[in-house]
Amino acid sequence: LSGDAESRGLHAAAADLWVFYPTKEVSLQRIFPVMQAGAIPVLYPSKTNTHLFHNYSPQREHGNSFVIQYPTAWSVFAAIVRAQENYTFPYDWGVLRTAVSKFVL
Repeated sequence: LSGDAESRGLHAAAADLWVFYPTKEVSLQRIFPVMQAGAIPVLYPSKTNTHLFHNYSPQREHGNSFVIQYPTAWSVFAAIVRAQENYTFPYDWGVLRTAVSKFVL
């Protein structure tokens, strides 16, 4: 999403999910405000931030994002499907949103 930081923040605040398509490395300066606004990131971690983002597991109630496993369209689709499946369960989605809201650099 292009535009200034304020307009991106407004969009992120209205979103439940934010997909960072793996065409190029996304900086933490673009991911962190989205998470602060409450949107759950779907992303392909870069070499510098792999340790920060963990795929959400409803069984363990652990994770802060939906991780794209490979930089392909099918992998992006699979991550979005996992996110949609979890969205249908309010308890799981609430646990995930809490984890995202506690995310700090």
